[in-house]
Amino acid sequence: MRTYLPRTAIYQRRSLAGILLAIFLLGLAAPAAAAPHTLFVSLLPQKQMVEAVTGDLAEVEVLVPPGQSPATFEPGPRQMTRLSDALAYFSIGAPFEDSWLPRLEQAHPDVTFVDTREGIELMTIAQHLHAVPEGSTLDPKRLDRHIWVSPRRMIQQTRNVRDALIKLLPAHAEQLQSNAQRHIDALETLDRDMAETLRKVEGRAFMVFHPAWGYLASDYGLRQIPIEMDGREPGPRALQATIETARAEEVKVIFVQRQFNQDVARAVADAVDAEIVAIDPLAENFLANMRHIAEVLAKWL
Repeated sequence: MRTYLPRTAIYQRRSLAGILLAIFLLGLAAPAAAAPHTLFVSLLPQKQMVEAVTGDLAEVEVLVPPGQSPATFEPGPRQMTRLSDALAYFSIGAPFEDSWLPRLEQAHPDVTFVDTREGIELMTIAQHLHAVPEGSTLDPKRLDRHIWVSPRRMIQQTRNVRDALIKLLPAHAEQLQSNAQRHIDALETLDRDMAETLRKVEGRAFMVFHPAWGYLASDYGLRQIPIEMDGREPGPRALQATIETARAEEVKVIFVQRQFNQDVARAVADAVDAEIVAIDPLAENFLANMRHIAEVLAKWL
């Protein structure tokens, strides 16, 4: 026995089949969405800046993962492979770049390497110190690499990223220019807020384990006293001199970061009855982190 469908049901089936066929053909004809470009940076604090400039044009990957030190880091095979697909790499002068950047450039000739320090006046570590610890072998010409802790210097880095990407992606020049200006505006606001927050403690000294905060201290009229120098913990004589400096400066807090051993900092803190407080120069959210650090410094100083 045959079953006959109503005429309206037949028309509905034909209509549905036609719609599905049209959708299928349109899918074949429509060009696939272009995958975003891949960009690499050395350190986490650069990520927010480059993402702000590129918007949806690129994905940003960081070479040094959270918790690792830029002084001892070595790229792994997977990172080397991923870098081969990158449009550009933005360096910042991190210590590992001294030995690894020439190798990365040689291994990836199709990747554009951009030094984001272009146009930035670099200072030496000695210029940033309240005093060079007794017995230190610090080279007075050794540059302070930590330019990313200064919002003012991050503004110039943003311009450098913008200019490099406009050359690489000229069709998106207007978008890149607009994105960069919004981020520069945010950095200028951050700089004004930090200056206001730290104005009441201007001229005061703060003790740190690793001298990462020299550019920040220079920008806002503070003095940095380090415990560790030259990548080496102090010997007995230098340690005693550091303790005496801490007492003379009436140090009540020692700032440390998680990338370094804190035992020596705790020994100094115990000797002068000071607190240990962690602040991170390598946090990913640069804008929020720097605002937080200014508030911490103002509170403790």
